[in-house]
Amino acid sequence: MQLTAELDPDDRVTLRWENPWIEPLDRVMLVSTDGSTLDDLDTADVLLVVEGATPGAAGTYLDGLPLEPGTDRTYAVVAAVAPELDFETDLTDGDNRVTVSLEPLPTGDTGTPDDSGDTTTDPRPADDTGSAVRPEPSDGKASGCACTASSGRLPRAGWLLALLPLVVRRRLRSPPLR
Repeated sequence: MQLTAELDPDDRVTLRWENPWIEPLDRVMLVSTDGSTLDDLDTADVLLVVEGATPGAAGTYLDGLPLEPGTDRTYAVVAAVAPELDFETDLTDGDNRVTVSLEPLPTGDTGTPDDSGDTTTDPRPADDTGSAVRPEPSDGKASGCACTASSGRLPRAGWLLALLPLVVRRRLRSPPLR
């Protein structure tokens, strides 16, 4: 059956196999289990069952459950020749069973970027009241971001534009002057 497995960049496993060249062939089943051994199909998770399988047909399956660093997952493909018969359970590494391993992260590596967004250790200076303040750029514009000036005030034209809908609405509601 030559079951093969590949890890993608998201640590998901893509499995490929060829159905056995036996006739009759009723169904094929793909199973998995966490760990490096799979000897008992009753303890495995069923990922796929192909009813009316074609002998020699190629199969592909993407396991959407990412493999965690430092873990193993074992997969197997088994076949049954008739509906009333059980699956053949002869499992052989490199034939119809394969184990995929993902190396653990290096010691001290959490797998997350260094910048956690934690602002509790923000190195900005504090003003007289002890609260943190952001220094204003010398040209009055914020640098490095798409935010407004750090003073928190809208420019004068901004206030006029913000109040314009209120003035228009009030004007429309008030009775005409005589």
